[in-house]
Amino acid sequence: MPDYLQGGAMSQTDERAPSELLNPRKAELTERVEWFIVLRWMAVAGILVAVPAGKYILKLENIAEVEILLLATFLLLLNCGYALAARSIHRREMDGEAHDRAIGLFVSIQIVLDLLILTALLHFSGGIQNPFSFYYVFHVVLASILLSRRSAFVVAGLGTSLYSIMLLLEHFGLVSLRPIEPVADSYSTGYVAVSILAIGSTLFFGVYMATSITARLQKKEAELAKALRDVRDLEANKSRFLMLVSHEMKSPIVAVRSILDALYLTSKDCLGQRGAQMLRRASERADSLLTLTKDLLTLARQQTGTADAVAMPVDMLNLTRSCLQLFRTQAEQRGISLREDYPKAPVTVTGDPNSLNMLIDNLVSNAIRYTPAGGQVSVGWRVEERRGVLSVVDTGIGIPEAEMPIIFQDFFRAQNAKKFTASGTGLGLAIAKNIVERAGGAINVSSVEGKGTTFTVTLPIAATPGKATQEPPQGD
Repeated sequence: MPDYLQGGAMSQTDERAPSELLNPRKAELTERVEWFIVLRWMAVAGILVAVPAGKYILKLENIAEVEILLLATFLLLLNCGYALAARSIHRREMDGEAHDRAIGLFVSIQIVLDLLILTALLHFSGGIQNPFSFYYVFHVVLASILLSRRSAFVVAGLGTSLYSIMLLLEHFGLVSLRPIEPVADSYSTGYVAVSILAIGSTLFFGVYMATSITARLQKKEAELAKALRDVRDLEANKSRFLMLVSHEMKSPIVAVRSILDALYLTSKDCLGQRGAQMLRRASERADSLLTLTKDLLTLARQQTGTADAVAMPVDMLNLTRSCLQLFRTQAEQRGISLREDYPKAPVTVTGDPNSLNMLIDNLVSNAIRYTPAGGQVSVGWRVEERRGVLSVVDTGIGIPEAEMPIIFQDFFRAQNAKKFTASGTGLGLAIAKNIVERAGGAINVSSVEGKGTTFTVTLPIAATPGKATQEPPQGD
């Protein structure tokens, strides 16, 4: 988006055309321009009332009535043209950048012409004596709202230059003076009244502009807050639905898997090699589906804030040893060396045993899954500055450098991982990252494609030593 368009929306109605609802940025800019045009109608009305009031009520005889009314008429016609042009820009089919540029140019032209007309009005109604020179401030404020900061400074410089040129031309006699008040020891009642009116209208109109902007910003803030609440409610409902569905799916899948295993054990000789192979594949698919269901259930619990139901001191060395014992058979079958490295002193952290067990399970299972036969997986703990540091190092397929920034996203699997094995849900690392962050820690990864990957987890050591959990928790 170009830098010349900033500020809050000037929305006054929610009854917008479908194209505006689909393109809220376009609707916002259109409302700003319409607001600017409305302010100009008010300015024209004020001039048309002020001239006869000054001349006939306040008795300011030197006002150039004809010239000022001609300028007001010219401003009126200009504003009619602005209104038509705004409608044309609004209806024209343009992409976002082109529309923004058109609006920026349109607003800039209006401000420049307004400053020229204001300078002429000041000249014909007293020049330096005219207290309404304060009105230059309004265009600077409008430029600050509708244009960029740099453009607003340019407008401030233009206003200063125009006012200075007018005064210099009058001072050197290059244009005729139109004084409101002859030079005297004291001002007339009419001039005092005009001066009070000028400063009062400047202050009150400034309050009107400021409160209008603030009200619109507050409205937008309320709309954004409501949208955020709606998104949170939607996410909560989605997570609850996901948790319910995953939980309901888990039992039937376990039953199907048990039946397939029983059928394989009791009938594989009768079914022949092909039938037994099909049963085995069906059982493996059921295993994959069960793993996905468990991961979805875990993810839903994390998103609803019910994942870490228990927080207690956990002996991470015992927990890790017990967890790795379950992987040794799998690692041996795949021809992978599984090594452990622990410090002599215990490593105790405060957290939910179920979640911490799942953290180690996900990292180690991934390391074994993506390491070819003959490779090695090393798991170790150490203590650094009151933080326990877990490292899981493998000599597997690694992670492509381009995919490193997104490996913790839900359901993401690297391209080389998909080619290496079809198994995997893409949720393990996302769940691991969530567990670590909820425990107040951090997880980092370094990898070289084709050479291996290292995951490093840091967790705060338990502040108050206590009796740590010795055994890993039981699964669902």
